[in-house]
Amino acid sequence: MNLDNLENPDNNKLSDNAEIQRIQYEKHLPRIKDSILKIKKDSSLNDLSFTQHFKLNELHISNCHSISFKHAFSKTCYTFQAEKCNIKNLTGIDQNQTLVALYLSNNLLQDLNPLRSMKSLELIQINGNKIMDITPLNQLTNLTQLYLNNNSIVDLNQINDLRCLEILSISHNKITSLYGIQKLNLRELYADGNQITDLHGIQYQNNLKSLYLNSNQISDLSPLVKCHKLQYIQIKNNQITRIAPIRKIQTLQSLYAQNNFITDDASQLRFYNKEFQDQQKPTQQQIWISYKMRALYFSRISAKKYQPQRTLISKLHIATIQKVSLKVNGLVEQQLAMSKLMLFIFGNQEQASQ
Repeated sequence: MNLDNLENPDNNKLSDNAEIQRIQYEKHLPRIKDSILKIKKDSSLNDLSFTQHFKLNELHISNCHSISFKHAFSKTCYTFQAEKCNIKNLTGIDQNQTLVALYLSNNLLQDLNPLRSMKSLELIQINGNKIMDITPLNQLTNLTQLYLNNNSIVDLNQINDLRCLEILSISHNKITSLYGIQKLNLRELYADGNQITDLHGIQYQNNLKSLYLNSNQISDLSPLVKCHKLQYIQIKNNQITRIAPIRKIQTLQSLYAQNNFITDDASQLRFYNKEFQDQQKPTQQQIWISYKMRALYFSRISAKKYQPQRTLISKLHIATIQKVSLKVNGLVEQQLAMSKLMLFIFGNQEQASQ
């Protein structure tokens, strides 16, 4: 490491125990590379004030015990990561006002109040803690990414002022409703493994492109109709009986809906490959016809070599299907080994269901 990158320790407030500071300073000096310090499995590490000696851009700590934020760490640091460190208390962390990204996953955190004044934060990842109250984060209006998976969060209304937020990941919490996200401007929403029954609030997400709602208790998809930019939807393992409400989403590229109770007549579903929408007007003969599907998956692929003039849908996977018509477009039916799924692809042979 270039010694020019070291700060003058005399200008910094050091810990009371100067000898410990000196030892920590010397021990970690060789580990610094490109202004990044990484520390793993150091059971003696507690006080981070020794990092004031360094002009660090990033500080990464993992599998260390009893980390304290009593003293500020390197004042040039913009990324701080402390994962699997048994952290219970964040008191003092707000001394580090230069932080832009904060990673504190897999600790023992419950109280986020010390983060309330850290306005420079743009990314927070606090997965795998014991958090219930996320109200303090509502003050961090520069946040663009927020990851809160595997906590005990119930209410999303606590973060309704985060207008810059683009990515919200709240999977595996105790959320029952998406009410509270109305004012957000999300591009990606991950909410798998909750107890969501109500999608009200999501209809205001005009820029939403990716949506993950697997393993919830959702039955009504109608609020998604107004999400006109949606490209990717996962709604596996829910209580859905009708997916027809989302047929108007012209931008949709992929839909995963396995393990539901879908009874829609698939002739009502019109998922068009956008690449070919301007080339021709779809007709009834270009729509897949099937009845009482239990699960389905559409995926968008390049269809040029599969005669796109004959259909606008690229692939259809159907599981536990009761009846399907293959009278459209001369399809070839292939049973997939090791799977109960049936894959329908474009082909030259004529084949129809009985």
